[in-house]
Amino acid sequence: MSDQSSRHLPPATRRTLLTWSTVALVLILVVVLIVVKFTGTTTTLTAVTVPAAVAAPASVVKQATHVPAAIFTEIGETSSPATLQPLHALSHQSPIAGKGQKPEVVFIGDEFQSVSAPLRWALVVALSRFGTLSGLQSLQSGTQQVFPGTASLGFAGAKYKSPYLRAVFIERTSNQKNAADTAFAPLTHVPGWAQTLLTHYDRPTAFTGVLELPFLDLNNQFVQVGGPFSPAYIEGLTSGAIARSLSDATAPSTHAVIAAANALVADLCVLTTDAPSGVCTPQAATTSS
Repeated sequence: MSDQSSRHLPPATRRTLLTWSTVALVLILVVVLIVVKFTGTTTTLTAVTVPAAVAAPASVVKQATHVPAAIFTEIGETSSPATLQPLHALSHQSPIAGKGQKPEVVFIGDEFQSVSAPLRWALVVALSRFGTLSGLQSLQSGTQQVFPGTASLGFAGAKYKSPYLRAVFIERTSNQKNAADTAFAPLTHVPGWAQTLLTHYDRPTAFTGVLELPFLDLNNQFVQVGGPFSPAYIEGLTSGAIARSLSDATAPSTHAVIAAANALVADLCVLTTDAPSGVCTPQAATTSS
């Protein structure tokens, strides 16, 4: 309706149009304020260019998998400034592993997701106390993320050897867009049994309505959906900087990663029936092997 035609409307009609215009403007402002509230910026998504995942440098892997014992003891599970999301203990669930088999750890994530990065760091640190990881990658979360370019160690192609546990790593999508630039490229197919775990224990996100990742299942005894802490604690740091800081108990990133790893260790010790004894003592979460 043109401005000229609106001038010929009755005063009540013009007031109604003005009222609805005002309501629409207020709604737009509310949406903007919500975005600012949750992201701290004026946009929810930030586009950046990140490199494809590459083999993690040996120095980074060593620092992440050989954290000094004093760091575990000093930080424990509760001294982190980050608000940790603990794993959910399950009851009356059949273990993933068959009778007589090693307890199974299942990780499912997306390389492009910044929220997967905190769980990867904590899981690398925790699993390293029960065995040896190889084939880790160095990667950054993808474009159009609230925390774009968040560094972590990726699991695509990673292997795990342990006398106590078995681990399955599924990186579902890459941090690189497909040729049409319409979505992140698929990386690993989720097998049926793993999809069943997701469907059974996962939950749809409030915004997308799809199942939330990352997802971690510790032999159907403990489950975590989403990251253990906010990516804000490692935002802006390279994988090398995060790994190096793991020997510094004063670093905020270290407090977050180690506290989350200690919580994981305590639950993993339940799976292994307190083995090995050098890790799973009465204070398993704060003792290093």
